[in-house]
Amino acid sequence: MTPIIWGLSCATNPATYRTIARNADQVWPHWEHPTPPELQQLMKELAEQFRLRAVDPDRPGVYHVGWRTRQNESEDLRWRSCTHPASQLYLRRNPGYTEGHGLLLLVPLTPMGLVRTSLRLVAHAIRRRRRRTAHHRLGVSAMTSARRSFCTRAGDQSSNADTERQHAGEANS
Repeated sequence: MTPIIWGLSCATNPATYRTIARNADQVWPHWEHPTPPELQQLMKELAEQFRLRAVDPDRPGVYHVGWRTRQNESEDLRWRSCTHPASQLYLRRNPGYTEGHGLLLLVPLTPMGLVRTSLRLVAHAIRRRRRRTAHHRLGVSAMTSARRSFCTRAGDQSSNADTERQHAGEANS
C-alpha cells in the first residue's frame, strides 16, 4: 500500500532509532535490507527542503541537528558495545551522534500501519508495566532492571523472563 504520508525524523541517538524501528511497520535505513534508491532520493530532497546541513558527504543521511544527546560515558559505552542489529546500524551510520549529529529516518505512514504501531506501543507499555510490577514484588528496582536489559539482542534465547528469573535469584541471595 502506498503511504498517505511519510514520517521523517532525524534520530539523535540509538534509542530513538530502535524505538522507531521496533514499532513502525517499516523504517529506512534498515539493518536487514538497503534503502531503495528512490527512497534515498526522497530523503535527500526532504533534507534539502528542511535545510538540513550534512555532516560529511561520505556519510549520507547524517545531519547536524543543533543539539546534543544527553548521555554519560557509561551509556555511550553500553551503546557502543551493544550487539543488537538496529543499534549497530545506527552506530555504523552515525558514529558522531554524541556530537550533535542525527541519522535521517523515513517511515511510511498508512492507516493500518498506524493502527499496528499504536497496538505495538500499547503492548510494549503493558509488558514494561508488568516487568516493573514483578521486579517491585521481588525487590529489584525498575532502574536496575532497565540497566541490565539496556541492550538485549532481538531473538536471543535469553528472554526477558530468563533475565527476570536471574535477577530474582540475585535479589533473593
